[in-house]
Amino acid sequence: MATVSKDFKVKNGLIVEGSTATVNNFDVLTKKTDDQNYIIGLIGGTATDAATANTVVKRNGSASFSANVITANLVGDVTGNADTATTLETARNIAGVSFDGSSNIDIATTNLTNVTATAAEVNVLDGITATTTELNYLSGAASNVQAQLDNKAPLASPALTGTPTAPTATSGTNSNVLATTAYVDGAVSGLVDSAPDLLNTLNELAAAIGDDANFATTLANSVALKQNILTAGDNIDITGNTISVTGMSNAISSAIDALTTSDIEEGTNEYYTNTRAKTSAAELLTSATLTNITITGSGSGLTISAENGVADSDTDDLSEGTSNLYFTNARAVAALEAVVPDFVAVEINNVAKQIAAQATVATASTSTAASWAKADYRSGEFLVKIANGSHTDVSKVILTLDTSDNVAITEYAMVGTNGSLGSVTADVSGTDVRVRVTTANNNSDVMIVGTILK
Repeated sequence: MATVSKDFKVKNGLIVEGSTATVNNFDVLTKKTDDQNYIIGLIGGTATDAATANTVVKRNGSASFSANVITANLVGDVTGNADTATTLETARNIAGVSFDGSSNIDIATTNLTNVTATAAEVNVLDGITATTTELNYLSGAASNVQAQLDNKAPLASPALTGTPTAPTATSGTNSNVLATTAYVDGAVSGLVDSAPDLLNTLNELAAAIGDDANFATTLANSVALKQNILTAGDNIDITGNTISVTGMSNAISSAIDALTTSDIEEGTNEYYTNTRAKTSAAELLTSATLTNITITGSGSGLTISAENGVADSDTDDLSEGTSNLYFTNARAVAALEAVVPDFVAVEINNVAKQIAAQATVATASTSTAASWAKADYRSGEFLVKIANGSHTDVSKVILTLDTSDNVAITEYAMVGTNGSLGSVTADVSGTDVRVRVTTANNNSDVMIVGTILK
């Protein structure tokens, strides 16, 4: 009978036995020449070491680029002419002018007649000794300096903006000098002195006397109405400015302590005594709407009874409704049998069988590790182990037969401690299916365990 070649195997990473491989219907690229050309084609052009436009440049056999020179556009001014500069800062950067405030101006032979200096740049020249030739380079800055001076405020009647400042006069000064905010704050502070926060303004003082313009008259009239002399009486004591009532507290406390609830007349809000509380609760319970429960009694005692008590019942005592039926064993089985497709429970030996075997192969060769009648079982899955010395090699194998008894087998998930110790194949010999193991070394122990399926 024919044997179908193995499709693939996994060993120390993916190993594809064949010329092509795909993942989700897309080809897997390899290191072969055709695939390299395909990758280069995606980039565009052909790999070359020649100076050819729009191509991939690679190193030649001397590890050099034959193109030799790589050029690029530079962004920014790297050269310039001070004659065309618009500011002194730009011109000095181009011409090599040094403004350090302590030495002569060192200027290259470049004319600065078109340069406009800023006020900050002109100020740098203060204290610098320059030659006539060097100062001529600043001829274009004179008009700009005058423009800066024209922007300054005049001494007579200046129109100040922003936040101008002035010296603060001493306290009590009485002249035409400017009164700064600091001077005004000091004068106001002296007027307020240490008055409290709530009485340190005229409005607060007016509010304190009730905005009464005749406050002195109002106060005098109020004082005239007061008692000039106080005389002590029964239970009243006057000591200095203190008037106190004596003896009343003990008398009132004694009178209250002598009272009971019987001495105080009851209104509509009656006292809630224990008896009344129990009676009210009993009336509330006995008057409630009840189902299968009976409550009788009064405030002195209640009797609660339940009809058809659940604690004394079982499922036989409960009537079944039209929905939410009890899930009995019989009903559970019937529900499972109604599922489509209906998987009928079978004994495992009716569809599959576990097999295992082992042997020592004295001479490196191919031997049969397991076999069974092809009429009984047509597929199988196995673990095959080869041991030689201190090393082992384990493979996972799946195989199946078609209707013409051709064998399709896949050996995968292989792992070994010292490389491969053998390989696994399968065939049909006469009426039997055989799993064959080829050992690479003498005195190899072979073990196989797996499941065969009808």
